[in-house]
Amino acid sequence: MLIPLLSSCGQTQSSSNGNTPQTLSILHITGKSTPDGAQFQKILHDFETQNHITLNQTIAASDAPQVYETSLLAGKEADIVMVNLADKATNWSKQGSTIDVKDLVKQWGLADQILPAAISEWTQNGKLAAFPYNGFKWPVWYNMDLLKSVGVTKAPTTIDELITDGKKLHSAGKGGFVVGGNDWSGYTLFTQFMESYMTQSDIASAFSKGTFCSNADAMKGINLFIKIRDSDVFVKDVAGLKADQMNSQFYTAGASMMSAGSWAFAGASPELSKNVYLGGLPVPPDSPYTKPTAYQGYSSMGIWISPNGQKHLDQVRKFVQYMFSPKVISVQVSKGMIPTVKNVQVDQKANPLLEQAANHLDERVTYLPPNTYVPGNVQQNLIQATGLAYTKGPGSTQICQALEGAYK
Repeated sequence: MLIPLLSSCGQTQSSSNGNTPQTLSILHITGKSTPDGAQFQKILHDFETQNHITLNQTIAASDAPQVYETSLLAGKEADIVMVNLADKATNWSKQGSTIDVKDLVKQWGLADQILPAAISEWTQNGKLAAFPYNGFKWPVWYNMDLLKSVGVTKAPTTIDELITDGKKLHSAGKGGFVVGGNDWSGYTLFTQFMESYMTQSDIASAFSKGTFCSNADAMKGINLFIKIRDSDVFVKDVAGLKADQMNSQFYTAGASMMSAGSWAFAGASPELSKNVYLGGLPVPPDSPYTKPTAYQGYSSMGIWISPNGQKHLDQVRKFVQYMFSPKVISVQVSKGMIPTVKNVQVDQKANPLLEQAANHLDERVTYLPPNTYVPGNVQQNLIQATGLAYTKGPGSTQICQALEGAYK
């Protein structure tokens, strides 16, 4: 549901008598009912208390880019926007819809704190689109308790093992691989299978141009996905699921495998977390990658400044510096946040999944590049097009044509 932008945005303007405005408006994607939602609300509340600045929030978990662009046209956009570098947001810096923060990151004392790789990932045409705030690791989760119950003692690392394990789970009446076949989570897993035979330069070319049918390796990956789809690896009715349902099914032991990012660590119970092995997506024998694949990057969330926010940068500065303070960062990292800053002090034992991701995942997987190549005006169409792949029946030609149609 579209959450209307709050009408108080204009209150953040400096008043005629020179008084400092005491209100900031913020648009973000962290729903209050999400695993880290309560914590995020406390962080925002503490900022208000400490700085005597009221934050007027707009929460738009699924359509934040559209909410922002609509409000921008009316001149009522939020001062601060916290979203990921995806979809239409990839065009904001290029179009001047948000301001370049390249100089501000230096002026506000954050240049030496933020990782160079994060700065690089958020730099577009020489502009720093936003303050890189939240990174991610996106592995495949394996519930080893369920796998062991059907005689599987280690997570699969090859396609043959994945299919064999899936059949064992299916025969035993236990859930196999769960994914949101009807949203972005299914899109990401599908593309990860498709990329199994593609070099990183091929991935960049194919997804930026929308050329899949003519790419032999992309077609091999699509056929690989079809093989998995038709081998009882996925849970029942996967084509109709969304990411929230995927998480719930895995959290409640209704599925043995899922592909989910580090933002989902906080939702897993301590008991489940102890039984989860974080690995990668198994690869075929003729893949250019010798290890299972996973994703990592720093584009999970940034802090963008709008034209309205530029009108009172002192208050925005207080918010940005507060969000990057060691205490605030450490609290979030303890719940699974992958920081974009250096030298974070946190007790990784507080979260077994975080400990695995931080200390072991790099050795287990090959990281594919985050797919930021898709044009912003194409991504939602492409997500919808990949839903076809989860429905049994369509072949590789029909699927690749649907993908290319998303670019037209």
